[in-house]
Amino acid sequence: MKQQRSLAERLRSIFQQPTTVLYIEAKLAKSGRLADLEAAGIVPTVKNPNPYDPSTHTNQHDQWWRKHPQAARQFRDQQRQREEALKCV
Repeated sequence: MKQQRSLAERLRSIFQQPTTVLYIEAKLAKSGRLADLEAAGIVPTVKNPNPYDPSTHTNQHDQWWRKHPQAARQFRDQQRQREEALKCV
């Protein structure tokens, strides 16, 4: 029982780290499974509605988010749903 609790605590700790989801996504993409999971609707796809590239148009990118708070909220919610799905696979 103590061993199971220890494993559960370890897994909880791992999944709280922000890089874990990126690692899972990268591994699934490399294996070719991510596209299958997205096509099946198991992992939702998320498209950034902001038309500006943050690395080349930083000011326009930031300004667009400020002008579109509803889109920003929806995008964050969709990202969270995707992250949760990735944690479950």
